[in-house]
Amino acid sequence: MPPPSSPPIAPPWQDARAQIGFQFPADYRAFVDRYGAGEINDHLIVFAPTERPYQPGLPGGFRGYTAFAEQDIGTAFAAMRDGDPCNHPYPLFPHPGGLLVWGRTYDGDHLFWNTEDPDPDRWPVVTWLRHEPSPGWRPYDGTATDFLLALATHSHPHTGVLIGNPAQQPRWVIAEDWTRTYDPPPETDE
Repeated sequence: MPPPSSPPIAPPWQDARAQIGFQFPADYRAFVDRYGAGEINDHLIVFAPTERPYQPGLPGGFRGYTAFAEQDIGTAFAAMRDGDPCNHPYPLFPHPGGLLVWGRTYDGDHLFWNTEDPDPDRWPVVTWLRHEPSPGWRPYDGTATDFLLALATHSHPHTGVLIGNPAQQPRWVIAEDWTRTYDPPPETDE
């Protein structure tokens, strides 16, 4: 999957620990440094910290990323967990070892890191698949980039659900980087 033609502006990762108390996984930082935040096949969104707020009323930067994870994503999943704890076994960020979101699909599937391990480079991926015959949590024993590579090479069992048509060559479209928001590409007849 080719990266954007011009390199994105990377977040100042060295500031993350001081601002939010942890560092992001190295593989994810390298991915964001090369690709920015954006979408695969107009279907799967990969989030990244930006200096702009994700939503009105939230701060920007690393604090904004975690506020978005906690207030927007976390609120919905916390309500599901409170209503049905047997089928929602994971605590959510900012609880210790809680799931921290890093992506989602337009269909409502979500991608999280399981932050139980104190070493972020050992955080495995956990997905919430909303529209499968059996909706629910699917752990993946690998990093975020391992997971994305499995999707891009069609070796993940849920490739079609998460990035759309598995026969389509994966295509990345950058949406934003640390300082800029990008215009969407023109529509094509693909």
